[in-house]
Amino acid sequence: MERQNMCTKIKWSVLLFLTVMLVGCSGKPLSDRAIVRAIFFLQTGEQYQSVLLLQDQQGNSPDSYMTADGKGKTAAQALADATSGLDGEVFYGAMDTVTFPFDSDWQTVQELTQLINETAQPSPEVSLFLLDKQDTNAFPDAAGKIYEELLQCEKLYGLQFGLETVSAQEGVAILPAYQEEEGYGVAILGRGKSPLFYKEPVAAQLAAVLCRQSGKMKVLIQDKTISCESDTSVTIRATPEEVQVILRLTDSKLTSLTEPILEETLEVKFTEDLQTAFSKVMNDVETAQIDPFRLTFWEQCLLGKAVHLPVRLIVEYL
Repeated sequence: MERQNMCTKIKWSVLLFLTVMLVGCSGKPLSDRAIVRAIFFLQTGEQYQSVLLLQDQQGNSPDSYMTADGKGKTAAQALADATSGLDGEVFYGAMDTVTFPFDSDWQTVQELTQLINETAQPSPEVSLFLLDKQDTNAFPDAAGKIYEELLQCEKLYGLQFGLETVSAQEGVAILPAYQEEEGYGVAILGRGKSPLFYKEPVAAQLAAVLCRQSGKMKVLIQDKTISCESDTSVTIRATPEEVQVILRLTDSKLTSLTEPILEETLEVKFTEDLQTAFSKVMNDVETAQIDPFRLTFWEQCLLGKAVHLPVRLIVEYL
Protein backbone atom coordinates (compact mmCIF):
# COMPACT_ATOMS: atom_id res chain seq x y z
CA MET A 1 0.00 0.00 0.00
CA GLU A 2 2.82 2.41 0.89
CA ARG A 3 4.50 1.69 -2.45
CA GLN A 4 1.19 2.29 -4.28
CA ASN A 5 0.70 5.62 -2.49
CA MET A 6 4.22 6.67 -3.42
CA CYS A 7 3.60 5.82 -7.09
CA THR A 8 0.37 7.81 -7.01
CA LYS A 9 2.18 10.85 -5.56
CA ILE A 10 4.85 10.60 -8.24
CA LYS A 11 2.24 10.40 -11.02
CA TRP A 12 0.45 13.50 -9.69
CA SER A 13 3.78 15.35 -9.40
CA VAL A 14 4.61 14.54 -13.02
CA LEU A 15 1.17 15.66 -14.19
CA LEU A 16 1.48 18.91 -12.24
CA PHE A 17 4.92 19.57 -13.75
CA LEU A 18 3.67 18.94 -17.29
CA THR A 19 0.66 21.17 -16.70
CA VAL A 20 2.86 24.02 -15.49
CA MET A 21 5.20 23.58 -18.46
CA LEU A 22 2.33 23.65 -20.95
CA VAL A 23 0.39 26.59 -19.58
CA GLY A 24 3.10 28.54 -17.71
CA CYS A 25 3.21 29.58 -14.10
CA SER A 26 0.48 32.19 -14.52
CA GLY A 27 -1.93 29.60 -15.93
CA LYS A 28 -2.16 31.18 -19.41
CA PRO A 29 -1.78 28.80 -22.38
CA LEU A 30 1.35 29.38 -24.45
CA SER A 31 -0.89 30.03 -27.45
CA ASP A 32 -1.93 33.25 -25.71
CA ARG A 33 1.65 34.38 -25.23
CA ALA A 34 4.42 35.86 -27.36
CA ILE A 35 7.14 33.19 -27.16
CA VAL A 36 10.62 34.73 -27.40
CA ARG A 37 13.40 32.55 -28.85
CA ALA A 38 16.15 35.19 -29.03
CA ILE A 39 16.90 38.85 -28.33
CA PHE A 40 19.24 40.85 -30.57
CA PHE A 41 20.63 44.16 -29.36
CA LEU A 42 21.93 46.43 -32.12
CA GLN A 43 23.43 49.89 -31.85
CA THR A 44 23.78 52.71 -34.36
CA GLY A 45 25.52 55.76 -32.98
CA GLU A 46 23.82 56.55 -29.69
CA GLN A 47 20.59 54.70 -30.51
CA TYR A 48 19.81 51.11 -29.54
CA GLN A 49 17.56 48.73 -31.42
CA SER A 50 16.14 45.58 -29.84
CA VAL A 51 14.81 42.79 -32.07
CA LEU A 52 12.82 39.95 -30.54
CA LEU A 53 12.70 36.70 -32.48
CA LEU A 54 9.32 35.14 -31.75
CA GLN A 55 8.02 31.66 -32.40
CA ASP A 56 5.37 31.77 -35.12
CA GLN A 57 2.71 29.59 -33.53
CA GLN A 58 0.69 29.59 -36.72
CA GLY A 59 3.65 28.32 -38.74
CA ASN A 60 3.99 24.78 -40.03
CA SER A 61 7.51 24.12 -38.69
CA PRO A 62 9.58 24.78 -35.55
CA ASP A 63 11.76 27.23 -37.47
CA SER A 64 8.88 29.54 -38.37
CA TYR A 65 9.51 32.93 -36.78
CA MET A 66 8.16 36.42 -36.46
CA THR A 67 9.92 39.52 -35.14
CA ALA A 68 9.15 42.58 -33.06
CA ASP A 69 11.59 45.45 -32.86
CA GLY A 70 11.90 48.66 -30.92
CA LYS A 71 14.28 51.59 -30.60
CA GLY A 72 15.45 53.88 -27.83
CA LYS A 73 18.31 55.88 -26.42
CA THR A 74 19.06 52.99 -24.07
CA ALA A 75 18.85 49.23 -24.47
CA ALA A 76 16.11 49.13 -21.81
CA GLN A 77 14.01 51.64 -23.76
CA ALA A 78 14.52 49.68 -26.98
CA LEU A 79 13.47 46.42 -25.33
CA ALA A 80 10.40 48.03 -23.77
CA ASP A 81 9.47 49.52 -27.15
CA ALA A 82 9.82 46.10 -28.82
CA THR A 83 7.49 44.40 -26.33
CA SER A 84 4.92 47.18 -26.11
CA GLY A 85 3.10 46.26 -29.31
CA LEU A 86 2.92 42.51 -28.74
CA ASP A 87 -0.38 40.74 -28.25
CA GLY A 88 -0.50 38.71 -25.07
CA GLU A 89 2.04 38.25 -22.32
CA VAL A 90 5.71 37.94 -23.28
CA PHE A 91 7.09 34.45 -22.50
CA TYR A 92 10.89 34.14 -22.17
CA GLY A 93 10.97 30.50 -21.02
CA ALA A 94 12.01 29.23 -24.47
CA MET A 95 14.70 31.88 -25.05
CA ASP A 96 18.14 30.38 -25.66
CA THR A 97 20.15 33.13 -27.42
CA VAL A 98 21.03 36.78 -26.78
CA THR A 99 23.37 38.93 -28.87
CA PHE A 100 25.10 42.20 -27.99
CA PRO A 101 26.61 44.85 -30.32
CA PHE A 102 29.94 43.72 -31.75
CA ASP A 103 31.98 46.59 -30.31
CA SER A 104 30.61 46.24 -26.77
CA ASP A 105 33.15 46.69 -23.99
CA TRP A 106 33.14 45.01 -20.58
CA GLN A 107 30.91 47.65 -18.97
CA THR A 108 28.34 47.50 -21.77
CA VAL A 109 28.14 43.70 -21.57
CA GLN A 110 27.61 43.89 -17.80
CA GLU A 111 24.78 46.40 -18.21
CA LEU A 112 23.06 44.40 -20.96
CA THR A 113 23.39 41.17 -19.01
CA GLN A 114 21.85 42.82 -15.96
CA LEU A 115 18.98 44.08 -18.12
CA ILE A 116 18.35 40.59 -19.48
CA ASN A 117 18.46 39.05 -16.00
CA GLU A 118 16.00 41.59 -14.62
CA THR A 119 13.63 41.48 -17.59
CA ALA A 120 13.68 37.91 -18.88
CA GLN A 121 15.24 35.96 -15.98
CA PRO A 122 16.77 33.51 -18.46
CA SER A 123 18.37 30.15 -17.81
CA PRO A 124 22.10 30.40 -16.99
CA GLU A 125 22.70 28.29 -20.10
CA VAL A 126 21.32 30.94 -22.46
CA SER A 127 23.93 31.53 -25.17
CA LEU A 128 25.58 34.94 -25.51
CA PHE A 129 27.21 36.30 -28.66
CA LEU A 130 28.62 39.55 -29.92
CA LEU A 131 27.12 40.14 -33.36
CA ASP A 132 28.79 42.11 -36.14
CA LYS A 133 27.29 45.36 -37.39
CA GLN A 134 23.98 44.94 -39.19
CA ASP A 135 21.67 47.00 -41.35
CA THR A 136 19.18 47.93 -38.65
CA ASN A 137 16.36 48.42 -41.16
CA ALA A 138 16.84 45.03 -42.83
CA PHE A 139 17.81 43.03 -39.75
CA PRO A 140 14.30 42.02 -38.58
CA ASP A 141 13.84 40.10 -41.84
CA ALA A 142 17.23 38.38 -41.44
CA ALA A 143 16.92 37.61 -37.72
CA GLY A 144 15.59 34.06 -38.16
CA LYS A 145 18.39 33.10 -40.55
CA ILE A 146 21.09 34.53 -38.28
CA TYR A 147 19.57 32.79 -35.26
CA GLU A 148 19.79 29.43 -37.04
CA GLU A 149 23.40 30.19 -38.02
CA LEU A 150 24.26 30.93 -34.39
CA LEU A 151 22.75 27.62 -33.28
CA GLN A 152 24.71 25.81 -36.00
CA CYS A 153 27.91 27.58 -34.95
CA GLU A 154 27.38 26.45 -31.36
CA LYS A 155 26.84 22.86 -32.44
CA LEU A 156 29.70 22.75 -34.95
CA TYR A 157 32.32 24.14 -32.57
CA GLY A 158 30.92 22.90 -29.26
CA LEU A 159 30.53 26.42 -27.86
CA GLN A 160 29.19 26.85 -24.32
CA PHE A 161 29.31 30.60 -23.69
CA GLY A 162 26.54 31.28 -21.18
CA LEU A 163 25.84 33.89 -18.53
CA GLU A 164 28.63 32.49 -16.34
CA THR A 165 31.21 33.67 -18.89
CA VAL A 166 30.19 37.23 -18.01
CA SER A 167 29.87 36.86 -14.25
CA ALA A 168 32.31 34.08 -13.29
CA GLN A 169 35.43 36.25 -13.21
CA GLU A 170 35.79 39.63 -11.59
CA GLY A 171 36.57 42.22 -14.24
CA VAL A 172 36.84 39.83 -17.23
CA ALA A 173 34.28 38.51 -19.73
CA ILE A 174 34.87 36.20 -22.70
CA LEU A 175 32.35 35.96 -25.53
CA PRO A 176 32.19 34.52 -29.03
CA ALA A 177 32.11 37.26 -31.65
CA TYR A 178 30.04 36.05 -34.59
CA GLN A 179 30.66 37.52 -38.02
CA GLU A 180 28.34 36.46 -40.80
CA GLU A 181 31.07 36.22 -43.43
CA GLU A 182 33.89 34.84 -41.27
CA GLY A 183 32.38 32.39 -38.79
CA TYR A 184 33.16 33.08 -35.16
CA GLY A 185 35.94 34.82 -33.32
CA VAL A 186 36.47 35.42 -29.62
CA ALA A 187 36.44 38.69 -27.69
CA ILE A 188 38.21 39.02 -24.34
CA LEU A 189 36.79 41.99 -22.45
CA GLY A 190 38.51 43.47 -19.42
CA ARG A 191 37.10 46.14 -17.14
CA GLY A 192 38.52 49.48 -18.23
CA LYS A 193 40.50 47.78 -21.04
CA SER A 194 40.24 47.88 -24.82
CA PRO A 195 38.58 44.67 -26.08
CA LEU A 196 40.86 41.96 -27.47
CA PHE A 197 39.39 40.44 -30.63
CA TYR A 198 40.61 37.24 -32.24
CA LYS A 199 39.23 36.66 -35.72
CA GLU A 200 41.93 34.25 -36.94
CA PRO A 201 40.41 30.75 -36.49
CA VAL A 202 43.28 29.04 -34.64
CA ALA A 203 43.69 31.88 -32.12
CA ALA A 204 39.91 32.27 -31.65
CA GLN A 205 39.23 28.58 -31.13
CA LEU A 206 42.28 28.13 -28.91
CA ALA A 207 41.08 31.00 -26.70
CA ALA A 208 37.63 29.39 -26.46
CA VAL A 209 39.22 26.07 -25.50
CA LEU A 210 41.56 27.65 -22.93
CA CYS A 211 38.66 29.33 -21.13
CA ARG A 212 36.85 25.96 -21.21
CA GLN A 213 33.89 27.23 -23.20
CA SER A 214 34.57 24.86 -26.10
CA GLY A 215 35.68 21.26 -26.29
CA LYS A 216 36.72 20.98 -29.91
CA MET A 217 38.70 22.63 -32.68
CA LYS A 218 37.84 22.61 -36.38
CA VAL A 219 40.14 24.78 -38.50
CA LEU A 220 41.97 25.06 -41.80
CA ILE A 221 45.67 25.95 -41.52
CA GLN A 222 48.66 26.59 -43.79
CA ASP A 223 46.74 28.75 -46.27
CA LYS A 224 43.76 26.40 -45.99
CA THR A 225 45.74 23.42 -47.28
CA ILE A 226 45.38 21.33 -44.11
CA SER A 227 42.15 20.46 -42.31
CA CYS A 228 42.37 19.95 -38.53
CA GLU A 229 39.55 18.63 -36.38
CA SER A 230 39.88 17.38 -32.81
CA ASP A 231 38.21 17.05 -29.44
CA THR A 232 40.12 18.98 -26.78
CA SER A 233 40.73 19.21 -23.06
CA VAL A 234 42.98 21.47 -20.99
CA THR A 235 44.95 20.82 -17.80
CA ILE A 236 46.96 23.44 -15.90
CA ARG A 237 50.10 22.42 -14.04
CA ALA A 238 52.26 24.82 -12.02
CA THR A 239 55.88 24.13 -11.14
CA PRO A 240 58.35 26.40 -9.32
CA GLU A 241 59.73 27.40 -12.74
CA GLU A 242 56.66 27.77 -14.99
CA VAL A 243 52.97 27.29 -15.56
CA GLN A 244 52.27 24.51 -18.05
CA VAL A 245 49.09 24.65 -20.11
CA ILE A 246 48.59 21.10 -21.37
CA LEU A 247 46.33 20.95 -24.43
CA ARG A 248 45.24 17.40 -25.19
CA LEU A 249 43.93 16.68 -28.69
CA THR A 250 41.82 13.51 -28.82
CA ASP A 251 40.64 11.63 -31.91
CA SER A 252 42.35 14.18 -34.12
CA LYS A 253 41.70 14.16 -37.86
CA LEU A 254 44.48 15.97 -39.70
CA THR A 255 44.15 15.91 -43.47
CA SER A 256 46.20 17.45 -46.25
CA LEU A 257 43.91 18.93 -48.90
CA THR A 258 46.62 19.15 -51.57
CA GLU A 259 49.32 16.48 -51.48
CA PRO A 260 49.87 13.41 -49.26
CA ILE A 261 51.66 14.31 -46.00
CA LEU A 262 52.66 12.01 -43.16
CA GLU A 263 50.48 12.32 -40.05
CA GLU A 264 53.54 13.14 -37.92
CA THR A 265 54.32 16.08 -40.22
CA LEU A 266 50.72 17.29 -40.04
CA GLU A 267 50.90 17.19 -36.24
CA VAL A 268 54.08 19.26 -36.30
CA LYS A 269 52.48 21.90 -38.55
CA PHE A 270 49.33 22.10 -36.42
CA THR A 271 51.40 22.35 -33.25
CA GLU A 272 53.43 25.20 -34.75
CA ASP A 273 50.25 27.14 -35.52
CA LEU A 274 48.90 26.47 -32.02
CA GLN A 275 52.14 27.69 -30.44
CA THR A 276 52.10 30.86 -32.56
CA ALA A 277 48.49 31.60 -31.63
CA PHE A 278 49.15 30.87 -27.95
CA SER A 279 52.11 33.25 -27.86
CA LYS A 280 50.01 35.98 -29.47
CA VAL A 281 47.09 35.58 -27.04
CA MET A 282 49.30 35.34 -23.94
CA ASN A 283 51.29 38.42 -24.95
CA ASP A 284 48.06 40.37 -25.44
CA VAL A 285 46.52 39.43 -22.08
CA GLU A 286 49.78 40.06 -20.23
CA THR A 287 50.07 43.49 -21.84
CA ALA A 288 46.45 44.23 -20.90
CA GLN A 289 47.10 42.91 -17.38
CA ILE A 290 44.10 40.62 -17.35
CA ASP A 291 43.87 36.90 -16.61
CA PRO A 292 41.01 35.40 -18.66
CA PHE A 293 42.33 31.83 -18.34
CA ARG A 294 42.73 32.06 -14.55
CA LEU A 295 46.39 31.08 -14.55
CA THR A 296 47.13 33.04 -11.37
CA PHE A 297 44.30 31.13 -9.70
CA TRP A 298 46.06 27.86 -10.50
CA GLU A 299 49.35 29.28 -9.25
CA GLN A 300 47.70 30.06 -5.92
CA CYS A 301 46.07 26.63 -5.74
CA LEU A 302 49.17 24.63 -6.68
CA LEU A 303 51.96 26.81 -5.29
CA GLY A 304 50.20 28.72 -2.52
CA LYS A 305 50.73 32.14 -4.10
CA ALA A 306 50.51 33.98 -7.42
CA VAL A 307 54.00 34.71 -8.72
CA HIS A 308 53.26 35.30 -12.43
CA LEU A 309 55.55 32.59 -13.75
CA PRO A 310 56.35 32.09 -17.45
CA VAL A 311 53.62 30.14 -19.26
CA ARG A 312 54.29 27.29 -21.68
CA LEU A 313 51.87 25.43 -23.96
CA ILE A 314 52.33 21.68 -24.22
CA VAL A 315 50.37 19.96 -27.03
CA GLU A 316 49.62 16.24 -26.70
CA TYR A 317 48.00 14.04 -29.35
CA LEU A 318 46.05 11.15 -27.87
